[in-house]
Amino acid sequence: MLGRLCGWDARLEDIAKRMRCSKCGRKRCRLRAFPPKKRWDGGRFTTGARVSLYGWADPDRPDRDAVSFAYVLAGGFRPHKVAGFRLEWEHDVNRLVGQRYRVMALINVLGIK
Repeated sequence: MLGRLCGWDARLEDIAKRMRCSKCGRKRCRLRAFPPKKRWDGGRFTTGARVSLYGWADPDRPDRDAVSFAYVLAGGFRPHKVAGFRLEWEHDVNRLVGQRYRVMALINVLGIK
């Protein structure tokens, strides 16, 4: 999905070949993709979830090493072909900044000239 948004014609297998493990630097890790959203009632309602787990290390500043965990839960409603509403809840956790919460409401309206 990210590749399509950026205009790349990349498959998941191609992206996995370029990835390297953050711990050892080798290409031994596996990559799996899950659909970011599920549609219900003919696409009128949507639910979605994403999870992120990332660790980083800085040899120059070892006190800044951390592991970050985040998840997003979302739900949407599309009452008409030209309008849609979506609500997202995000929660991020790492030892440097603690916990961060975010709630985002989106309204999408299709405009035609």
